[in-house]
Amino acid sequence: MFHLMLHAMFSVNYHVSICRWECLKDILTGDYTDNILCSIGMPVIFNSVRYNCQVFCLNRKIIMIRPKMSLANDGNYREFRWFSAWTFKDEIVEFQLPIEVSEAISQDTVPFGYGYMRFLDV
Repeated sequence: MFHLMLHAMFSVNYHVSICRWECLKDILTGDYTDNILCSIGMPVIFNSVRYNCQVFCLNRKIIMIRPKMSLANDGNYREFRWFSAWTFKDEIVEFQLPIEVSEAISQDTVPFGYGYMRFLDV
């Protein structure tokens, strides 16, 4: 019984993960991010750990994925049930994009981790 429950949980999580990336691919292959920085919230699995992330997109490319470093765990919010906090302060690693996304936007990897962006017009 436990094995079946574990398999069902894995199947649902895997399916949800695929759907998230398909939706992001649809956004990136349209003109939604042309000349505008978009911050899209979505769960991302990196090294078998699920993070609650901001995916920054501009001109049909992903420019950075930034996982949350602090999670809400009071009142109505229990992010620790579903996500882990990114604990590697000042660390950026390369994240391999799923093949379907990679092929659609001609981009293989993206910076992932604790970082910031600086713009000339701000």
